[in-house]
Amino acid sequence: MESIELKELLKNIQKLQSIMIAVATNSQEYRIQDKEDEYTELYQEITSQIEDLQYQGFPIQNPNIFHSLWDWYRHWKSKLTKSAFRGGYIHNLYQNFCNQIDIALCKNYVKVTSQEVLDNELEPTQIEELKAKIEKLQEIMIEIATESNTISLIQYNDENYRKLYQEVWFKIEIFRETGI
Repeated sequence: MESIELKELLKNIQKLQSIMIAVATNSQEYRIQDKEDEYTELYQEITSQIEDLQYQGFPIQNPNIFHSLWDWYRHWKSKLTKSAFRGGYIHNLYQNFCNQIDIALCKNYVKVTSQEVLDNELEPTQIEELKAKIEKLQEIMIEIATESNTISLIQYNDENYRKLYQEVWFKIEIFRETGI
């Protein structure tokens, strides 16, 4: 599977996670009935993408056993009584899976990128940019940990946090792959 396809899979997973978190933490605004079709279509697309990866030799399984939002609802109603637990559960559900995809993307990037470009990753400006992103991640985590309205704050910061986290993680993996 090409890097573009892997990135599309990660994007689809993030959309699916967002839907699952939204209906589980803000059911007045995001009703299962209104999101079910979008969810099941996305779930089937992700399943197909994972099957393609398995066919190509990736030893991965879809960690999401919730074929519908109603399956997810029954699970969280009986086992995850607090909204914050639900969001954490969904993030953790795909963590190892997404890490495997990120590692594959990073290895492919290092493989197809010239040494000159990889050396540029070590430039002081690149290191300072990485440091600034790490500090921003820390700010978001501290803000969420210390605010009283965590659910809306998490929803507000979720996409930015994920993007920053992936960028930082990817840079660090590049360093690992190149032996730094």
